[in-house]
Amino acid sequence: MPTFARLAPVAALVATLAFADAAIAQSASESAPPSDADKARAMQKFEEGSRAFDQKRYKDAIDLFLEADLIIQNPAFAYNASLAYEAMGDVAAALRWAREYLYRSPKAEDRATVEASIRKYEVRLREKGVQQLTVRSTPSGATVHVDGSPLGVTPWTGELAPGDHVIELRRRGYADVTKEVELAADRAAQIELTLTERDESAKAGPAPVAGSAEVNEAPGWLLPLSITVIAAGAASGGAAIALEVLRGQEEDAARESATQVEAMDHVETMQDFQLGARIAAGVAGGLVLIGGTLLVVDFAAFDEAPPATAAATCGGSFCGLTLSGSF
Repeated sequence: MPTFARLAPVAALVATLAFADAAIAQSASESAPPSDADKARAMQKFEEGSRAFDQKRYKDAIDLFLEADLIIQNPAFAYNASLAYEAMGDVAAALRWAREYLYRSPKAEDRATVEASIRKYEVRLREKGVQQLTVRSTPSGATVHVDGSPLGVTPWTGELAPGDHVIELRRRGYADVTKEVELAADRAAQIELTLTERDESAKAGPAPVAGSAEVNEAPGWLLPLSITVIAAGAASGGAAIALEVLRGQEEDAARESATQVEAMDHVETMQDFQLGARIAAGVAGGLVLIGGTLLVVDFAAFDEAPPATAAATCGGSFCGLTLSGSF
């Protein structure tokens, strides 16, 4: 497709769009084939992007090429975006979209030419002390953690310092996947990982942490204090649940974002909610455990039967208190 990839006249696009169905066959399982209306919209965006490129309005051209690519993931759109980014001097983005072009069209007639451009971009990144890494997953939409920090969602491309890195993918309903990667200083890299659906029936049961108390009498203020502490724990637990719901919404929003910048904004907000939920859950568990223990001590003071026990139990998304014995 060298004609279309070189910002050819609009007439060349008609032939290019004819093979658009084949170009997106690799993602057919995740999206429906493009309709004639979609092809017409993509053609219009390309025409506008070509005019913007000719007028050296490269930022507008990039936006229009990427809008067309959102409609139909055509290899030519990716390469045209690379050309526009190069014209703007954005080496990292030019490299990303040139690599995307060859990923979508591995048998492209101009592969040797594009690879020469890629080598040039990689040298420029090496001079800056970084190199490019792309992480893909099946299915896509997994949160990418690099060395413990969330950076985006798959398919993700970013620049990292050369050397060893730990890549972890997380997606709701799937088992986490971790892979160690050695990023060379002079060559961009790509990894593709497959996520496995989590087997809910295989989850381990909660592990109890038990403690006991045996007393003969308790002060009168102990019961009100116990109830107050348990109520505070319940309130903290409610806050943790609310924050977890918000975190899940941000994760979904990140997965559905049209651009990587928008996805990163949602990922950062998701991280804040996640931290808040963990803190609130920890406070809730501690308060419930303390309040429950005080309550057991108070009840046990009225009975000379064998000592009562209190067991705090925490699972993946809940904490509870089990009381046993005679009260």
